[in-house]
Amino acid sequence: MLSLSLSGTDRTCCASCQLTRLNLSGIALCTTGALQLLSDGIRGCRLLQHLDLRDAWEGESSSTEGWVAVIDACRNSIQTLDMSSNDIGGDGWREIAGALGECAQLVALTVADNCEDGASALAAALGRCTALECLNVEGVVEERAGAVALIDGLARCSRMRDLNLHSSDAGPDGAQALARTMAGWELQQLVLSYCDIGDAGASALGAVLGGCTRLQHLRLGSNTISCAGATGLAVGLGACVSLEELALNGNTIADEGVDAVALALKGCEKLAKVVLDANRMSKAGLEMLYRELPGCEIVCGGLGQHPVSPQPE
Repeated sequence: MLSLSLSGTDRTCCASCQLTRLNLSGIALCTTGALQLLSDGIRGCRLLQHLDLRDAWEGESSSTEGWVAVIDACRNSIQTLDMSSNDIGGDGWREIAGALGECAQLVALTVADNCEDGASALAAALGRCTALECLNVEGVVEERAGAVALIDGLARCSRMRDLNLHSSDAGPDGAQALARTMAGWELQQLVLSYCDIGDAGASALGAVLGGCTRLQHLRLGSNTISCAGATGLAVGLGACVSLEELALNGNTIADEGVDAVALALKGCEKLAKVVLDANRMSKAGLEMLYRELPGCEIVCGGLGQHPVSPQPE
């Protein structure tokens, strides 16, 4: 495998038709012309599979035309593409998403930390990327309708194993749509923190978690989940035999909900960490967690005004 890294200030590029990996993170491109020169340079790299363009733009507003040219230049070979932190937004998403939809071999896409309002445009395009396994759209989805549309658009991505929708405002409808969509997936990581899925969304996920036997990381922090939602989630948690980490921090779960979750997790032998900061459980609830999950790290920053006690003997 041949690779080339031009991150930071090193901007010297030697075109090679044998190049398979190109890292241009932090290169500080600032004109459409620069992006088009880049596209011309990689068009002959027919083996290029991995392209890292994180934080590559340094202009007042990102160049739609330039990004489309870059994507188009490698659409027949690209497998992993990172375009995070490039100030992409607004109407530009529509054309960029259209170019992404032509990348038939795309396996992993990261567009996190760009401008919002990209969900609706991405929804239609990603449905054509049927090889997609990993998607990170953190911070790109603003409106709930857009989040639901994006999730529905992933229905044809049957190989999905890693999905990050952090801060997407999916809401209960989005979580319910995801529950329908993910039924045939072999997920390993699901990030839905700060999505406001509520009790209805958590319960919808719980109903399908029974089929997620490969799920390793589930992050549902700051989602207005109470005891009812935690109990609903617990319905399927016990079947997640590969689960290593569960994050439910920043919700409103009290002892009853914590108890339901703990009992479900007893069957998850690989579980190493449970995060429950900023919930409503009591000291007795925390001690129950230690008893039920003796080999697991329990992360809870405080109970009321009191620091968490060490694990009871």
